[in-house]
Amino acid sequence: MDWAALEADLSTAPPQASVVPTSVQEGPRAQNPDVTWKTDEFDGWQHMLDGHPIGGKDYNPEDKGAFIGKEEKLRQWIQEVVKNNEAKPNTEGRDGYIYEGRVNAGPDGVGILSNRQSQGLGHNRAYGIRVIINPDGSLRTAHPIP
Repeated sequence: MDWAALEADLSTAPPQASVVPTSVQEGPRAQNPDVTWKTDEFDGWQHMLDGHPIGGKDYNPEDKGAFIGKEEKLRQWIQEVVKNNEAKPNTEGRDGYIYEGRVNAGPDGVGILSNRQSQGLGHNRAYGIRVIINPDGSLRTAHPIP
């Protein structure tokens, strides 16, 4: 990627028109921002806990994977995925960014896949995480992936 050209393009855009997080504009993935777990407007951490552990109030095994392990470990894994992977634009015209990656979670992985995700795989273990970050760097949600 031509970072100088991207920076030149961004320097002429109005401040609110930034297309990617500042850390990605600068280049190195290691400078990706620390995840903000919640803001005054939205608690992304609680949203994720409601839907993606077994027993969460919005958990549905048909279409939602579930994380296993302690919350502090999950925070570490999410931060690791954001720090070590490149941001991609969110899908379907939604704002925010997607980070995907695997973490060293051992043989049990980070969780289990939804029934839909595990079709045809021969297993339901998840070894990766997809993290969706809002434009301000706060967590929107995260869920296990194959």
